[in-house]
Amino acid sequence: VYGSDGPHAVIASTLYQKLPEGRKKVLAFADGRQEAAFFAWYLEDSYRDILSRNQMLRIARSFTPYPAEGISLQTITDKALHSFRSAFKERDSDDETEIRKNIWRALYNEFLTDEQRISLEGVGLVQWTIKWPHWLTLPERLKSPPWSLAEEEIWDLLFILLDFMRLDKAVDLHTGSGVSLVWSDLAIYGWPTRIVVNERGELHSGEKRWIGKTGRRVRFLTKLLVKEGLPEKEAREEAVAALLSIWDTFVQCEQKATSSRDRLLLSVQDGRILNPDWWRLRLVPDEHALYQCERCGHLQTISVRGVCPRNRCSGSMIKVHSRDVALNHYRLLYEEDLPGPLRVEEHTAQLDHEKAREFQREFKDNRIHVLSCSTTFELGVDLGDLDTVFLRNVPPEAFNYAQRVGRAGRRNTPGFAITYCRRGPHDL
Repeated sequence: VYGSDGPHAVIASTLYQKLPEGRKKVLAFADGRQEAAFFAWYLEDSYRDILSRNQMLRIARSFTPYPAEGISLQTITDKALHSFRSAFKERDSDDETEIRKNIWRALYNEFLTDEQRISLEGVGLVQWTIKWPHWLTLPERLKSPPWSLAEEEIWDLLFILLDFMRLDKAVDLHTGSGVSLVWSDLAIYGWPTRIVVNERGELHSGEKRWIGKTGRRVRFLTKLLVKEGLPEKEAREEAVAALLSIWDTFVQCEQKATSSRDRLLLSVQDGRILNPDWWRLRLVPDEHALYQCERCGHLQTISVRGVCPRNRCSGSMIKVHSRDVALNHYRLLYEEDLPGPLRVEEHTAQLDHEKAREFQREFKDNRIHVLSCSTTFELGVDLGDLDTVFLRNVPPEAFNYAQRVGRAGRRNTPGFAITYCRRGPHDL
């Protein structure tokens, strides 16, 4: 049973994508003005993310040949500025510095996204990787029992542990191009953190433990060892010891870096954060094998002994082919040629009279693509050559339905109405 706004956004964005040029407008009815107002914001915001990911994928695919080690954030930004400048010009007055900032903001929004499941990586189109510094060596502890990991498995394990830092937003917003970017510029939830190694000491604001007993890293390593046959208590103790050993290896190896700015983990107060300069974006070829959790559905390009890295998931990663996940709605949208930005406005009783008339005129003139309304357009409103009406729930009476769908098809073209029948607790 889904909430309302997610499926509604899928329907509305698909209509916008498929309607012919010059007729890309949809009147979307809601049951109340609060629902209509929220949906206007939600749809425009979610479609902006879709369009941004679509552009990022186009940028990545424009590299020919594609670098074997992937492309850095700086390289992506340079390519976007050179070949996709207009896509990131949000206002006519934007100069090159502002456009570059727009690109960095879009890139970090994807790199640090809260929407892992529907990100470019989450649908199996790209993967984030690390270009490992030449001075970094593998922790010897992971080569011996009870781990007994092969070299490739250790690199994958180290990546997963550091990737948890990315999920925790322990990342430096480094642009390296004279652009100033702060966390409040990003459209993501939460604030930056820094990772500290202390096991029992007091945590200060913005700190998270590398070896927190209930944290992602300890839980993941414990699951690995339990799968290998260790009792859970013993596995947890070994997980903590291994994490301390891994941290010590990082700290010792980082002393060989040319400068502190070149380190894989940057020092901030008493903690460490990721240096994004070492991260790379790689395309996932169609023939590439992926791994998907049979329990939670989490998708990724690497797997260490089939253990799902999601914090509280006990599922196993199963090898799948990329073609098996190709029907994902978001994956399809990211790969297709999309129309430009989608403009959505509300039309409810809470708008003042002049603003409501302005939105009505702009909708008739095709300058607003989706008008999210309550019952304000149910009676006595002529919207010109409107073809498509979207009812976000079944109206209370047949009369209401007839009035709402009757807004379309009034100019010698067939009207099209689609109704999403939301299921409530009394309908189960």
